[in-house]
Amino acid sequence: MKIRNYHSLMLSVFTLVGVSASAQLSFTNANSRLPSPAFHSGCPIAVVDWNNDGLDDIIRLDQGRFCNVDVQMPNQQFQRVYLGNVGVGCWGMAVADIDKNGYKDIIAGGSSSNGIGIIKTNNNGTGGNITVLPNSNYFLQNLTFGDFNNDGWIDIMCCDDNAASHIYLNDGAGNYPSQSNIINFNLPNGSDNSGNYGSVWTDFDNDGDLDLYIAKCRQSVSNPSDPRRINVMFVNNGNGTFTENAAAYNINIGWQSWTASFGDIDNDGDLDLMVTNHDHASQIMQNDGTGVYTDITSSTGFTVSDITPIESVMEDFDNDGFVDIFVTGSDARFWHNNGNGTFTRINGLFNNDNMESFAIGDANHDGWIDIMASYANIYTNPTSVDDVLWLNNGSIENIITNALGNNVPVNNFFNVVLEGTQTNKDAIGARAKIYGAWGVQLREVRAGESYGTNNSSTLHFGLGTATAIDSMVINWPSGVSQTIYNPSVNQFLTVKENDCISPEAIVTASGPLVLCTNGQSLTLTAPAGYTYLWNDSSTAQTLTVTQTGEYFVRITEAGNNCSATSATLTVIPSPNETPAITALGETSFCNGGSVQIEGPPGYSSYLWSNGDTTQTATITTDGPVTLTIQGICQTFTSSPLNVTVFTVADPTANDVSMPVAGSATLIATSGSNISWYTTNQGGTPIATGDTLVTPVLSANTTYYMQATQTYGGGIYPVGLNNWFGNSSYSGSTTNATTLFDVTNNCTLKSVKVYTNTAGTRRFELRDASNTLLSYADVMVQPDSQVVTLNFQLTPGNNYTLGTSTATNLLNLGQVSPAFKRNNTGVNYPYTLADALSITNSSNGGQYYYYFYDWQVEKEGYECVSNFVPVNVYITTGLNDFAAGNVAVYPNPVHDRVVIQNNSTDVVNAQLYDATARLVQTVQLNSGENILSVGQLATGVYHLQLNMNGEIHNVRLIKN
Repeated sequence: MKIRNYHSLMLSVFTLVGVSASAQLSFTNANSRLPSPAFHSGCPIAVVDWNNDGLDDIIRLDQGRFCNVDVQMPNQQFQRVYLGNVGVGCWGMAVADIDKNGYKDIIAGGSSSNGIGIIKTNNNGTGGNITVLPNSNYFLQNLTFGDFNNDGWIDIMCCDDNAASHIYLNDGAGNYPSQSNIINFNLPNGSDNSGNYGSVWTDFDNDGDLDLYIAKCRQSVSNPSDPRRINVMFVNNGNGTFTENAAAYNINIGWQSWTASFGDIDNDGDLDLMVTNHDHASQIMQNDGTGVYTDITSSTGFTVSDITPIESVMEDFDNDGFVDIFVTGSDARFWHNNGNGTFTRINGLFNNDNMESFAIGDANHDGWIDIMASYANIYTNPTSVDDVLWLNNGSIENIITNALGNNVPVNNFFNVVLEGTQTNKDAIGARAKIYGAWGVQLREVRAGESYGTNNSSTLHFGLGTATAIDSMVINWPSGVSQTIYNPSVNQFLTVKENDCISPEAIVTASGPLVLCTNGQSLTLTAPAGYTYLWNDSSTAQTLTVTQTGEYFVRITEAGNNCSATSATLTVIPSPNETPAITALGETSFCNGGSVQIEGPPGYSSYLWSNGDTTQTATITTDGPVTLTIQGICQTFTSSPLNVTVFTVADPTANDVSMPVAGSATLIATSGSNISWYTTNQGGTPIATGDTLVTPVLSANTTYYMQATQTYGGGIYPVGLNNWFGNSSYSGSTTNATTLFDVTNNCTLKSVKVYTNTAGTRRFELRDASNTLLSYADVMVQPDSQVVTLNFQLTPGNNYTLGTSTATNLLNLGQVSPAFKRNNTGVNYPYTLADALSITNSSNGGQYYYYFYDWQVEKEGYECVSNFVPVNVYITTGLNDFAAGNVAVYPNPVHDRVVIQNNSTDVVNAQLYDATARLVQTVQLNSGENILSVGQLATGVYHLQLNMNGEIHNVRLIKN
């Protein structure tokens, strides 16, 4: 996929990194939309519609304690509301409207000494009242809201690190007077049932009620069979009781699990499971439709084993119709769902700061999922690194693609906002399925999941390029089911249980959403027959736009209790569409070769610097290559891509003349690495080197010589040369990798490592999908050691160099390879031109892991010259020619040559140059004949003498 780069200035200024007409995922730092970027969260974050206006808001705890709501305003900026101090060191947070006053409330806590705080938002959203959850002086981990007894009021579930978990039932007025035993967490397993970390309420078995899954971790416990670290599933029996039965569903995982995320990765209408682990690779479990799971990790290409995972989610970030996987902790890992049961890791989406936690939602209401990220230290300690709002660039990319008008399909979306009536107001536990050409997609409303975070309750469906939905079926926890037929795409639809469905708020534009010059305008039009409120406060059905910015309209209908807000349409100025061009092969090659260079798709015209006019150009000559395209408003020319063509000079040699049959010695007088051939078609050389000794020749014979020259090649260093600093080793549970890109074929000959522990390590080379390509088992001794690898590398991105966790555990008794690493003086990338670039570590840009002084052998280019003929002439000696009757002299000659004909016969003479072109013809009578050659160029000539039909050749040198 080729990238088109551009920048867009809107009401909020942000910079867009590369996108393309094929939904290349990218994000932009949008902190300029927030009241103040100087905000430092711990682990808990929430993105949710706090004030029930249809727009997602952001809820965070500055320094892990001061609760603020950043409310999304109609102008797409955020306005901050401070709700209070919930105490020091919060680990978990969840958000829901527990008292049904139209504003969501917040519950947060962590430290066992402070208890868990509940902030009830007042009835006008200007502040809140903080109370403490009864009997909550325990070490809280995750929090989740849900209607566990299905009475229409939202209840609380709290994960306890040091004891069994806790449930509090709502009393019907938004209060939680005491703990409930609706679930018996004190299982008869001989343990204290502690180690409760991540939790999710979900209908995993598709039977219409909420079940509870808890990911468990007990860091002081090493036995995976210990109940304190075996994940549990409390299955809802449908009668108000729950039974723990994870083993029956094959999800009683005994690794040190941290989070569990449920999502339908294969669009078959059931929820699959991704579990993050700290002492084992994270896992993908596939649901068979009844809730029984199979571990399919090994076939998916997915792996998270090189970071400490803290948060996770399954969501469709690029709207291609398949949920992706996002994991953060000691660093961020994004895995794109390929739609065929496999995942591909995408790097470089964010900066090199280690994203520790996040929540997701739609922070600009454009139908593309955004990320609110924190950069705390594990596990929940705020740092000096500001939180970042990462806006998804997908909608801007679609604007560019649509404006080009070349019928390139774009990815669409469909969002649903659910509100309960019999069901709890927030519709927690409600599910929606949409049916279409893709099959079926399933989403579920939740409040609190992963580890201390709360994601948007708006149900988001990416549709890929599909433009129609057959139907949507909503199943409410009350048992009510609703079916909506043929809802339109690219809208936010509001559905209130057994009450109303909002109008379809879909705005159309009179032209591309681009204003190329001042004075241009376009018209936005909402559906007819409703009441309108645009985000600029105008109230007509149409809006004339003369300035760039973001526009949406809220539509209401008389007698309809459901209103809807259209998706944001962003009007942009002339975008920077400077094309990125990519070589589809080596850009250095021998004379006679070529390379194809490709530009981005979807443009109406292409003009390459060599005159080609298609998306792809074939380049055969040396020098810079550029592409000029016609953009939406103007033409853009790419940065040059340099092509190098290697040319080998033709070698030279003197022809050889012999008076009699025999062996000739041919000698190259210029050229290197000479090969000799019998034809100008090549094949197997008959000799190599500067000299060819022929077999005995009795007739004129031509041989062909060719020179060979090698360009490039050699062994070069790259990366940090040696370890330095005060901090040597990472923890025993860290087995990091080094990421690098390869631009040309090359060989990683060796690296240098430092250790204080003897033992065999397995050095592994893996590709972007984590497939093992090469490995080397090497016994490493203490101090520094150069390790020979000889790994063959081919062009590609996101290779990793690391060590085998299994081998480390076997030989060292720990996950880590016990190699030194740097955490200071690191400055990625480390690049060796025309070979590779070391781009990052698996734990972020401040670390340089394990492998120093890379020795890389570049691949040389072996090029050849043209074939050059070298002639051997057999010239019968003149003493034998007609009994010595003809003599030729002098030879070499300058002005004239004398041909003495001592016979009475006439001799016909013809003079040819080295190209066999006839130069002179003379008739030699008896006696002395003069042949003038002064006018001829210096060189070798051939004099052919014919006497009575007998032909003889004389090699004549003109000087």
